[in-house]
Amino acid sequence: MVLRRGLATVATVGIGALGAACMLPRDPPPGASGPMIYEYQNCANCHGEDRRGKTQGPPLTNLAEHWTRANLIQYLADPKSWIDRTPRLRKMRSEYSGEMSSYGNLTYAERKVLAEWLLTEASD
Repeated sequence: MVLRRGLATVATVGIGALGAACMLPRDPPPGASGPMIYEYQNCANCHGEDRRGKTQGPPLTNLAEHWTRANLIQYLADPKSWIDRTPRLRKMRSEYSGEMSSYGNLTYAERKVLAEWLLTEASD
């Protein structure tokens, strides 16, 4: 089975096809809010609907303790490079079963909206 999304093509076979299809992010509609982008990117699959975390991903609460808006926007575009060079993030990667994917499909403006929402909502 081949699933197409924009210029990217993901080929999947067998039982993995359903899992892969469920994980593909969708492009949010123009002017989408932070919560809508969170939904379209399937963030809840790893971080939970309430952003309190799951076994796959950490909670997304109190992020302003460790992130500026500019850094979070950059992180969302290329999380792997941030994780590789940040001891706190490397430690977190070892504690959760999921791997943070890049949000390169989002525009800068969409990453900004998501980052602003993540930084201002859902405190413990």
